[in-house]
Amino acid sequence: MTGTLELLSHYVNKEGSSVPFGGNQKGKIKGYGMTVKGEIIVNQVSYVDGLKHNLISVSQLCDNGMDVIYVEAARTMLNASGLPLTLWAEAVSTACYTQNRSLVVKRFEKTPYLLLYNKRPNIKVFHVFGCKCFVLNDREPVGNFDPKGDSAIFLGYAWDTVAYRVYVPRTKLLVLSTNVKVDDSFQVIQDKFSEELKKQADASSNATIVEDLENLFQEWYVLVFCEILVSN
Repeated sequence: MTGTLELLSHYVNKEGSSVPFGGNQKGKIKGYGMTVKGEIIVNQVSYVDGLKHNLISVSQLCDNGMDVIYVEAARTMLNASGLPLTLWAEAVSTACYTQNRSLVVKRFEKTPYLLLYNKRPNIKVFHVFGCKCFVLNDREPVGNFDPKGDSAIFLGYAWDTVAYRVYVPRTKLLVLSTNVKVDDSFQVIQDKFSEELKKQADASSNATIVEDLENLFQEWYVLVFCEILVSN
Protein backbone atom coordinates (compact mmCIF):
# COMPACT_ATOMS: atom_id res chain seq x y z
CA MET A 1 0.00 0.00 0.00
CA THR A 2 1.07 3.57 -0.60
CA GLY A 3 -0.33 7.02 -0.06
CA THR A 4 1.74 8.54 -2.88
CA LEU A 5 -0.05 8.23 -6.19
CA GLU A 6 3.06 9.34 -8.13
CA LEU A 7 4.81 6.07 -7.21
CA LEU A 8 2.30 4.01 -9.17
CA SER A 9 2.28 3.31 -12.89
CA HIS A 10 -0.65 1.82 -14.86
CA TYR A 11 -2.97 3.06 -12.13
CA VAL A 12 -6.59 1.86 -12.17
CA ASN A 13 -9.35 3.58 -10.19
CA LYS A 14 -11.13 0.92 -8.17
CA GLU A 15 -12.44 1.60 -4.69
CA GLY A 16 -11.93 -1.10 -2.11
CA SER A 17 -12.25 -1.69 1.60
CA SER A 18 -11.13 0.59 4.41
CA VAL A 19 -7.67 0.31 5.96
CA PRO A 20 -7.21 1.03 9.70
CA PHE A 21 -4.45 3.48 10.71
CA GLY A 22 -2.98 4.32 14.07
CA GLY A 23 -5.04 6.53 16.35
CA ASN A 24 -8.29 4.81 15.36
CA GLN A 25 -8.21 6.42 11.93
CA LYS A 26 -9.09 4.79 8.62
CA GLY A 27 -8.30 5.29 4.96
CA LYS A 28 -10.08 3.94 1.92
CA ILE A 29 -8.46 2.10 -0.98
CA LYS A 30 -8.94 4.27 -4.08
CA GLY A 31 -7.27 2.09 -6.71
CA TYR A 32 -4.37 -0.15 -7.70
CA GLY A 33 -1.16 0.17 -9.69
CA MET A 34 2.37 -1.10 -10.24
CA THR A 35 5.57 0.12 -8.62
CA VAL A 36 9.24 -0.58 -9.36
CA LYS A 37 12.44 -0.25 -7.32
CA GLY A 38 15.58 -1.18 -9.21
CA GLU A 39 14.98 -4.66 -10.63
CA ILE A 40 12.06 -5.38 -8.26
CA ILE A 41 8.58 -5.00 -9.75
CA VAL A 42 5.52 -5.18 -7.46
CA ASN A 43 2.02 -5.54 -8.90
CA GLN A 44 -1.36 -4.82 -7.31
CA VAL A 45 -0.13 -2.04 -4.98
CA SER A 46 -3.09 -0.32 -3.35
CA TYR A 47 -3.39 3.48 -3.27
CA VAL A 48 -4.80 4.51 0.11
CA ASP A 49 -5.69 8.17 0.54
CA GLY A 50 -4.00 9.59 3.63
CA LEU A 51 -1.48 6.79 4.17
CA LYS A 52 1.83 8.31 5.35
CA HIS A 53 4.12 5.28 4.89
CA ASN A 54 4.55 2.74 2.10
CA LEU A 55 3.68 -0.82 3.13
CA ILE A 56 4.63 -3.85 1.04
CA SER A 57 3.67 -7.35 2.18
CA VAL A 58 5.80 -10.45 1.74
CA SER A 59 3.10 -11.95 -0.48
CA GLN A 60 3.41 -8.98 -2.84
CA LEU A 61 7.16 -9.44 -3.07
CA CYS A 62 6.54 -13.07 -3.96
CA ASP A 63 4.31 -11.68 -6.74
CA ASN A 64 2.11 -14.72 -7.16
CA GLY A 65 4.95 -17.19 -7.66
CA MET A 66 7.41 -14.94 -9.50
CA ASP A 67 9.91 -15.46 -6.69
CA VAL A 68 9.86 -19.18 -7.49
CA ILE A 69 10.54 -18.43 -11.16
CA TYR A 70 13.52 -16.25 -10.25
CA VAL A 71 14.94 -18.77 -7.79
CA GLU A 72 14.50 -21.69 -10.19
CA ALA A 73 16.08 -19.69 -13.02
CA ALA A 74 19.03 -18.73 -10.81
CA ARG A 75 19.49 -22.34 -9.66
CA THR A 76 19.43 -23.59 -13.26
CA MET A 77 21.96 -20.95 -14.32
CA LEU A 78 24.36 -21.83 -11.50
CA ASN A 79 24.07 -25.56 -12.18
CA ALA A 80 24.64 -25.14 -15.91
CA SER A 81 27.61 -22.83 -15.48
CA GLY A 82 29.32 -24.85 -12.75
CA LEU A 83 29.91 -21.67 -10.73
CA PRO A 84 29.94 -21.75 -6.90
CA LEU A 85 27.00 -20.81 -4.68
CA THR A 86 28.87 -17.69 -3.59
CA LEU A 87 27.64 -16.17 -6.87
CA TRP A 88 23.99 -16.86 -5.99
CA ALA A 89 23.17 -13.14 -5.71
CA GLU A 90 24.62 -12.51 -9.17
CA ALA A 91 22.52 -15.33 -10.61
CA VAL A 92 19.31 -14.01 -9.03
CA SER A 93 20.06 -10.48 -10.24
CA THR A 94 20.62 -11.71 -13.79
CA ALA A 95 17.46 -13.84 -13.62
CA CYS A 96 15.43 -10.77 -12.58
CA TYR A 97 16.98 -8.70 -15.36
CA THR A 98 16.22 -11.22 -18.10
CA GLN A 99 12.80 -12.36 -16.84
CA ASN A 100 11.49 -8.79 -16.50
CA ARG A 101 12.40 -8.28 -20.15
CA SER A 102 11.14 -11.60 -21.51
CA LEU A 103 8.20 -12.92 -19.45
CA VAL A 104 4.79 -11.59 -20.51
CA VAL A 105 2.26 -10.31 -17.95
CA LYS A 106 -0.94 -12.11 -18.96
CA ARG A 107 -3.22 -9.28 -17.91
CA PHE A 108 -1.59 -6.81 -20.34
CA GLU A 109 0.07 -9.20 -22.81
CA LYS A 110 3.29 -7.24 -22.36
CA THR A 111 6.58 -7.66 -20.52
CA PRO A 112 7.05 -5.72 -17.24
CA TYR A 113 9.78 -3.66 -18.93
CA LEU A 114 7.44 -2.60 -21.75
CA LEU A 115 4.72 -1.70 -19.25
CA LEU A 116 7.05 0.50 -17.20
CA TYR A 117 9.07 2.24 -19.88
CA ASN A 118 6.73 2.00 -22.89
CA LYS A 119 9.48 0.61 -25.10
CA ARG A 120 10.60 -2.86 -26.03
CA PRO A 121 13.74 -4.22 -24.34
CA ASN A 122 16.82 -5.07 -26.35
CA ILE A 123 17.21 -8.81 -25.81
CA LYS A 124 20.11 -8.97 -28.25
CA VAL A 125 22.39 -8.08 -25.34
CA PHE A 126 21.47 -11.30 -23.50
CA HIS A 127 24.25 -13.84 -23.01
CA VAL A 128 24.66 -17.18 -21.24
CA PHE A 129 25.33 -16.78 -17.52
CA GLY A 130 28.76 -18.10 -16.53
CA CYS A 131 30.17 -18.35 -20.05
CA LYS A 132 33.70 -17.29 -20.93
CA CYS A 133 34.34 -13.74 -22.08
CA PHE A 134 37.18 -11.32 -22.76
CA VAL A 135 37.16 -7.82 -21.25
CA LEU A 136 39.34 -4.95 -22.42
CA ASN A 137 41.77 -3.75 -19.76
CA ASP A 138 41.00 -0.02 -19.73
CA ARG A 139 41.60 0.49 -15.99
CA GLU A 140 45.32 -0.22 -15.69
CA PRO A 141 48.39 1.12 -17.52
CA VAL A 142 49.19 -1.31 -20.34
CA GLY A 143 52.61 -1.55 -22.00
CA ASN A 144 53.21 -2.17 -25.67
CA PHE A 145 53.84 -5.87 -25.11
CA ASP A 146 51.31 -6.43 -22.33
CA PRO A 147 47.93 -8.15 -22.87
CA LYS A 148 45.21 -5.68 -23.82
CA GLY A 149 42.56 -7.53 -21.86
CA ASP A 150 41.70 -10.34 -19.46
CA SER A 151 39.81 -13.59 -19.62
CA ALA A 152 36.70 -13.30 -17.49
CA ILE A 153 33.41 -14.95 -16.54
CA PHE A 154 30.14 -13.37 -17.68
CA LEU A 155 27.80 -12.75 -14.72
CA GLY A 156 25.16 -10.33 -15.91
CA TYR A 157 24.21 -6.73 -16.49
CA ALA A 158 24.69 -3.38 -14.77
CA TRP A 159 21.64 -1.99 -13.00
CA ASP A 160 21.97 1.73 -13.67
CA THR A 161 24.11 1.94 -16.82
CA VAL A 162 24.63 0.15 -20.13
CA ALA A 163 27.37 -2.32 -19.25
CA TYR A 164 28.07 -5.98 -18.53
CA ARG A 165 29.08 -7.44 -15.17
CA VAL A 166 32.05 -9.80 -15.46
CA TYR A 167 34.40 -11.43 -12.96
CA VAL A 168 38.13 -11.29 -13.72
CA PRO A 169 39.98 -14.19 -12.01
CA ARG A 170 43.39 -12.51 -12.45
CA THR A 171 42.44 -9.48 -10.37
CA LYS A 172 39.65 -11.21 -8.42
CA LEU A 173 37.44 -8.20 -9.16
CA LEU A 174 33.90 -7.74 -10.44
CA VAL A 175 34.13 -5.35 -13.40
CA LEU A 176 31.49 -3.28 -15.19
CA SER A 177 32.40 -2.72 -18.82
CA THR A 178 30.93 -2.30 -22.30
CA ASN A 179 34.15 -3.55 -23.91
CA VAL A 180 33.35 -7.24 -23.52
CA LYS A 181 33.51 -10.03 -26.09
CA VAL A 182 31.37 -12.97 -25.01
CA ASP A 183 31.67 -16.62 -26.07
CA ASP A 184 28.17 -18.09 -25.69
CA SER A 185 29.27 -21.53 -26.87
CA PHE A 186 27.46 -24.22 -24.90
CA GLN A 187 30.41 -26.50 -25.52
CA VAL A 188 32.51 -24.27 -23.27
CA ILE A 189 30.07 -24.92 -20.44
CA GLN A 190 29.58 -28.58 -21.23
CA ASP A 191 33.34 -29.16 -21.19
CA LYS A 192 33.33 -28.13 -17.52
CA PHE A 193 30.91 -30.94 -16.72
CA SER A 194 32.86 -33.43 -18.82
CA GLU A 195 36.03 -32.54 -16.95
CA GLU A 196 34.33 -33.05 -13.59
CA LEU A 197 32.86 -36.36 -14.72
CA LYS A 198 36.29 -37.59 -15.78
CA LYS A 199 37.74 -36.61 -12.41
CA GLN A 200 35.03 -38.63 -10.68
CA ALA A 201 35.77 -41.56 -12.96
CA ASP A 202 39.50 -41.43 -12.22
CA ALA A 203 38.81 -41.31 -8.50
CA SER A 204 36.67 -44.43 -8.69
CA SER A 205 39.16 -46.24 -10.99
CA ASN A 206 36.32 -47.23 -13.28
CA ALA A 207 36.92 -46.23 -16.90
CA THR A 208 33.39 -47.06 -18.07
CA ILE A 209 31.74 -44.65 -15.67
CA VAL A 210 32.67 -41.68 -17.89
CA GLU A 211 30.50 -42.88 -20.75
CA ASP A 212 27.71 -43.95 -18.40
CA LEU A 213 27.58 -40.57 -16.67
CA GLU A 214 27.75 -38.64 -19.93
CA ASN A 215 24.82 -40.65 -21.28
CA LEU A 216 22.92 -40.12 -18.03
CA PHE A 217 23.32 -36.34 -18.08
CA GLN A 218 23.08 -35.79 -21.85
CA GLU A 219 19.29 -35.27 -21.75
CA TRP A 220 19.72 -33.00 -18.72
CA TYR A 221 22.22 -30.87 -20.67
CA VAL A 222 19.70 -30.39 -23.48
CA LEU A 223 16.89 -29.47 -21.09
CA VAL A 224 19.06 -26.93 -19.25
CA PHE A 225 20.30 -25.27 -22.41
CA CYS A 226 16.81 -25.14 -23.93
CA GLU A 227 15.55 -23.52 -20.73
CA ILE A 228 18.29 -20.89 -20.96
CA LEU A 229 17.32 -20.15 -24.56
CA VAL A 230 13.65 -19.77 -23.63
CA SER A 231 14.53 -17.51 -20.68
CA ASN A 232 16.64 -15.30 -22.91
